[in-house]
Amino acid sequence: MWFCGVRRVALGIAASLLFCLRSAQAAKWILPTANRSLFTGDYDDFFMYVPRHWEGKDYTVWQGGQYGFVRSPVKSRGKVIYAKFHEGLDIKPTRRDSRGDPLDVVWSCGPGRVVHVNPITSRSSYGKYVVVEHVCEDGLYYSLYAHLSLAKAEVGQTVRAGSPLGVMGYTGPGLNRERAHLHFELNLLLDSQFNKWHGSIVSTGNPHGIFNGLNMVGIPVSDYFMACRAQPGLTVRDFLKRRKPHYKIAIPKDGSRLEIARRYRWLNTDRSAPGSAWEISFDGSGVPLAIKSMTPNVGLSQPLVTWVKESPYPHSYQTRKRLTSSGKALTPRGLRFVNLVAGRF
Repeated sequence: MWFCGVRRVALGIAASLLFCLRSAQAAKWILPTANRSLFTGDYDDFFMYVPRHWEGKDYTVWQGGQYGFVRSPVKSRGKVIYAKFHEGLDIKPTRRDSRGDPLDVVWSCGPGRVVHVNPITSRSSYGKYVVVEHVCEDGLYYSLYAHLSLAKAEVGQTVRAGSPLGVMGYTGPGLNRERAHLHFELNLLLDSQFNKWHGSIVSTGNPHGIFNGLNMVGIPVSDYFMACRAQPGLTVRDFLKRRKPHYKIAIPKDGSRLEIARRYRWLNTDRSAPGSAWEISFDGSGVPLAIKSMTPNVGLSQPLVTWVKESPYPHSYQTRKRLTSSGKALTPRGLRFVNLVAGRF
């Protein structure tokens, strides 16, 4: 019996390794629906609009369907900036039935394995959604497909680029038939012990396990896809290496698992370097860009801001409220996020 159990475990590990070897890919991604207007520059046909009330007028703006700080305009120092972050792309339908419901099939953007399916609308602000794991040459990435009317995928299912996952819809709060769309993300995964972190700050349950949206950090996916079109085979690693940091945080090595540095080894190319702390560089949206060893000038018991780029505008608007307006300190929200990234919980 003992031998059979060990043999089953060994076979399971071998099967997982074989899956990884077969599915490891260079960046060969496709858009997840038939809508190709992103590549033709017809952005009004690609991005689903967002209603906006600004200075006494109502607007419908496709810009709000993009990735990034594209929502909730505010005026600061005489300039309009956007305070609310949107982590993915809202892709318009290309076909509707006689009632106006979308007919677009949603498919996987690349080869991989379905790791999560949420079939119950009320369980998430994403509505019905699917997550696919992609084993790439530079790490594990997770695509997310949200607001589906129907999720056809099953956990454990192996998929190819173009394999159907569901049908576009408008499940989730705040949506209606007119604004039906696919919310699409390409993410880094933060920590496999996410449930412990979640339970320490939220009293409600977590039916999504590690594939809760809070545990995934979305990259600028439209920019990445456009870059891949210009440079086929571009990896997420090389794309993110081009991005400039907005702030850097020092984190004590003691008590920090920093699992993300093992999942994405390109983040820290010198893991054996001496130092009592890790310094993580983030862009404004919270995507980690690099990790290095350091020894702070002062004793460090909690994460600390070591650098922030100069800006005339409040850093709270530019960092998803993770830094204070001055940029000199983490907010409570920012501290929770950094502790999740570092595995300090």
